[in-house]
Amino acid sequence: MKLLGNESKNFFVKPSDRIYFGRYPYRIKLNFKYDIDPAVEEAMNNFEIPDNYHEYIRYRQTDLDNVAEQDMWIANYISLVKSQKIYGALQMRKDIVQTIDLRSNLRFYTDYYARAITVYCKDKEFYTKVLKKLPGNVEQCSGPWSTKHKKLLENTNIDIAVRKKPFWNKYNIKVSARPKNVSYDLRREKIRDIKNFFEDNVDPNNIRFRRRAWWDCVFYTNEKEIDNLRTFLALAHPNTELQITKCFITK
Repeated sequence: MKLLGNESKNFFVKPSDRIYFGRYPYRIKLNFKYDIDPAVEEAMNNFEIPDNYHEYIRYRQTDLDNVAEQDMWIANYISLVKSQKIYGALQMRKDIVQTIDLRSNLRFYTDYYARAITVYCKDKEFYTKVLKKLPGNVEQCSGPWSTKHKKLLENTNIDIAVRKKPFWNKYNIKVSARPKNVSYDLRREKIRDIKNFFEDNVDPNNIRFRRRAWWDCVFYTNEKEIDNLRTFLALAHPNTELQITKCFITK
């Protein structure tokens, strides 16, 4: 992974909150609303309903005998055609991105309603090419922000929350503690025991619990508190899994 630099300075950019799908450190959201909508509207202005439109929609013959129902079905057909044109336009934009470098390993997410495509890039070289090719459509981009952020992304044992402030303005991690290999009947009792363990061993000023604790025990604290208790937790409550989300603070 290479850190973001001058190639991103003219865009709205923020640190990645993960390596997406386990493979892609870079993400670019491209918005084509102002390209697609006028073109589709112009195409629909010249659109004529074919005589056999009823073959493309579900209907009952009695519906078509009623003028109001017939108008509704015609409106549905027009809406269907419009949707197809929008999907086709978005697919065309995906193809444009892919042809920037046919050898590049990509993944896409298409947001039909926003007329947007999110591109997940495996390397910074292709990420830079997309920014240069489609600068007017870049809505937001993300990637490794600093050396510290890069190390967090590489650590598969923690999740990242990109924030402007710590949790509750005080805690730098959120912890989900959950028992493994426990039957449903005993799970809630085990979660109460885990919560009691942390209540007894962490200064109340350095921990804050989420109210509900049915599936797991969730609380906010600081990394030092967890590091000091890992060995004791393993002895007192073996098979307890900790999922840690660490803040990465950015202005």
